Amino acid sequence: MSLRDFILISVAFGGIIAGIFLPQAAEPLDGYPRISIMLMLFLSFLGLRTQEVLRGVVRLRARLLVMSVGKLFIAPLVTFFLFVLVMPKFALGALLLAGSPVGVICAFFALVMRADFTLALTGIVFTSLLSPFTLPLLTSLALPFLGTDAVGMAHFSPLRMSLDMATLLIVPYALAQAAQAVFPKGCLKIMAVRFWINTATLGLCNLAVFAKYSPTLRQSPDLLLPGMAAALLAGLVFFLCGAILSWRWPLPQQVSMGIGIGVSNGVMAMILGMEFFGITEALPGAFFAIPTVLVLLPTRLLIRLRTGNSYELPQPDEVAKVQGT
Repeated sequence: MSLRDFILISVAFGGIIAGIFLPQAAEPLDGYPRISIMLMLFLSFLGLRTQEVLRGVVRLRARLLVMSVGKLFIAPLVTFFLFVLVMPKFALGALLLAGSPVGVICAFFALVMRADFTLALTGIVFTSLLSPFTLPLLTSLALPFLGTDAVGMAHFSPLRMSLDMATLLIVPYALAQAAQAVFPKGCLKIMAVRFWINTATLGLCNLAVFAKYSPTLRQSPDLLLPGMAAALLAGLVFFLCGAILSWRWPLPQQVSMGIGIGVSNGVMAMILGMEFFGITEALPGAFFAIPTVLVLLPTRLLIRLRTGNSYELPQPDEVAKVQGT
């Protein structure tokens, strides 16, 4: 684990603890969670170029289709029915997490692992544009399956969720593209410090979210450890879905697929759980910062399994020797 990974997790947990035990500190942050995710997405999308994304879509259309179907349908359904069996309390929250778009950190991980960066990049954008339509549909189908007494059944609106997600995802992307066109030098300066802005924003977002549910968590502290376990289990299921769906792919693309499906937008899932349902549905997304970082461990094991002799993806000129296709 790098120093930045440690700082990110520490700040995320610090916000959770402060929200639970110092809820008064969050009083000025009413409505901040929605602002925070738009800010983080804006900062993350600053590095994306529409032209690059379009070229990647054309070149990788078959792989991108599999990634999108896997991320937006297969992984959510597998995760939901598994959680119905083993952790039914968190089944809906796990579905929200599974059906959220690919997390923007996926592109960074693809670079670190020498995987297919273009596939990771296009997967982020494509699933971000499609998830406002697919996740509300899956949620509306899952609620009746859980029973007529499911939390939020009477108040859930697929149309409202779709509009909320579209606003949270598409507006930051459009603003980021406009900013790059008008203020390219300023964007470069912002990108140089965006990790620290994102980290602080995530901590404040957790503070605001958990302050809202502070009374419930104080009365039921036993929700915290199961919530963390749910996030870890969900992350493992996501990664396995990606690795299995791409088993016969060239290794760099399989690694991107595993990371892409394995890294969900946890903040998005947390906010959706908070706004439409309750604390139980928000917890898997809130704790997903942990499996997001830990996804590098099963990724290295996958590389070892495919290459037979290394935990590192080979250099580009060596990849053909271990692709297996």
